[in-house]
Amino acid sequence: MSKRLLKGLLITLLTILIILLLIPFFIGINAKRNYFHLISVLNKEHPGQFQILDYQLGWFHSKAVININIPINLFDNQIKLPFLNLENTFIQHITHGPFVYNDSKRRFSFAIAKIKSYFPSQNISSASDNHIANLMKITTLIYPNGNWINYIMIPANEYQVKSDQSIKWQGLNGYIQLNTDYHSIKKIKTDFEVGKFTLFNNHLNLLAYTLSFNHAHYQNSISQKQLHTWEGNGQLDLSMNDLKLFLMMKLSFNMQLDKLKINSTFKSDRQYLHYFNTTLEFDNAKFNNKDIPNITSGKISTTLTDLNTSKIMNPSSKNTNMSLLALNDLYTQKILTTITAKTQLKYQLNFQTIYGPLLIDGVFFLGKQSLPKTIEELQNKMDYQINVKAPTNLVNRIISIVEKEKTTQLNTNLSTTSSPFKLWLDNAIKAGYILLNNNEYIINLKKDNDTVSINGKKINPSNTQPISNLPPQTVPQPGKMNQPLSSPH
Repeated sequence: MSKRLLKGLLITLLTILIILLLIPFFIGINAKRNYFHLISVLNKEHPGQFQILDYQLGWFHSKAVININIPINLFDNQIKLPFLNLENTFIQHITHGPFVYNDSKRRFSFAIAKIKSYFPSQNISSASDNHIANLMKITTLIYPNGNWINYIMIPANEYQVKSDQSIKWQGLNGYIQLNTDYHSIKKIKTDFEVGKFTLFNNHLNLLAYTLSFNHAHYQNSISQKQLHTWEGNGQLDLSMNDLKLFLMMKLSFNMQLDKLKINSTFKSDRQYLHYFNTTLEFDNAKFNNKDIPNITSGKISTTLTDLNTSKIMNPSSKNTNMSLLALNDLYTQKILTTITAKTQLKYQLNFQTIYGPLLIDGVFFLGKQSLPKTIEELQNKMDYQINVKAPTNLVNRIISIVEKEKTTQLNTNLSTTSSPFKLWLDNAIKAGYILLNNNEYIINLKKDNDTVSINGKKINPSNTQPISNLPPQTVPQPGKMNQPLSSPH
């Protein structure tokens, strides 16, 4: 090999080596630019809540210190919820690309940088004295396409929230993915696996409860379709192993669910909540009281539309500290200001039982007549329509359970024919307030402006005779309870 060729080869190799050595440094500069840019984007949405305290740029590695302070202050900072405030200082070690090791997938990935976040030990607040890095690990990968994927892992631990409240769970594992451009965050995607969770609460031995579930999976996707206009959906799947309520150290209620699913969708911007829907579905609800019929499946759906939310999370210069006792009236008053002329609350309930389906649906027009200023005005002015269908055998079973509990407490022997609930039901049927058709009790309640009607019959609240004062109808004999009664005209 000639000296000229060897010299050329050495120069080429040296040039490649210099380029390879320079790549991490220039990528580090790019990573710093992306880092500061993301903080700037976040602060546009939440001014001053993300503060970079220090950033030391290195050749292959960099180090940053950032403070995150997200106070949950509602209604022009007049309502402060310090127990929900998120404030901590992160120490972040940044490894420059172009190739970094992905701990979650256990392979190398092509990325701008990898960030590992740690907490200073003085900020630890846990049942144990372990470094918080052992309690939560956050690893972030920055990709050239604008994706920031934050892998979060929390191992099993036990937390003492209060002296009478503790949490034990098997940890969490998942990620939060941010997709950004030069101006804003365009999309947020979340996916978490949550281990067995148990919450113990024992308040002065008067009212205590235990809530536990075996496993949960949560995922959501939120996109910014237009500037400051967000749409999204989420889903939570879990099996609730146990819900126990204790009163005076005695088990008073116990429920188990085989499967529970919660779905939600929404659309909102800075000024307006266009809609928010939550649907809860479950299978095999079982109760400790054998008299209560099991619910084989259930679905509850709630939709809220057209709220003016500009005053809820709108920061301002006001800084009024208020006691907890004074918050209730202010909270109620401010919530009422979000109601518009188009605001509606819709709900649907469908429970499948061995006696047949229990169906309830309704819609409330909260601001149709006028925008309410007080709860009393809201109750008096809002229009609504409510429809109920319930199997007769289910209703009769519930009445018998209530009467059995009542007679047990009073230590009396109340006969079936003298049951006040049964007499009330019979009188309501005779008055037309409840229809009996095909072994179902039916109620259609409607309020339009100042007109109220039940099952199509207009009611004048000022002179309507109470159901309890109506002459009781003959109580059906056993075996004839489910025979249809003629509806009044």
